[in-house]
Amino acid sequence: MTQTSIFKDSRITPEAGRQVVLNMMSGQIISPAVYDPKRKILLCPGGSARPYMIKSWAYLEDVNHALGLEATDAETLEHLKKQAEDDMCECDVVNHILEVVLNDLSEILPDAIKKDIQEMMKK
Repeated sequence: MTQTSIFKDSRITPEAGRQVVLNMMSGQIISPAVYDPKRKILLCPGGSARPYMIKSWAYLEDVNHALGLEATDAETLEHLKKQAEDDMCECDVVNHILEVVLNDLSEILPDAIKKDIQEMMKK
């Protein structure tokens, strides 16, 4: 019996706009990612994935189907988004303001200081 994989070779380009799951050379799984045909890259929440680090990919809905996972209904999802907004504490606001200030400062400061600021933001 032959088993067909839902994952496709990284040399195959996914359809633009469809969410994909990336199987990386490092063994990590990254999701969601979306192919941007103008820049010819896969965009992820943290930026873009390096093409040479992608081992294979699959459409997110195919992975969900294969695993028997279903998205929550739209009404529940909206309720959860509102709850997340309501739960945002003041420290989140302070951290956001600090991040904006540090980003602005990093644009006008010398490179050596920029590296220190980037390290601070990672912590």
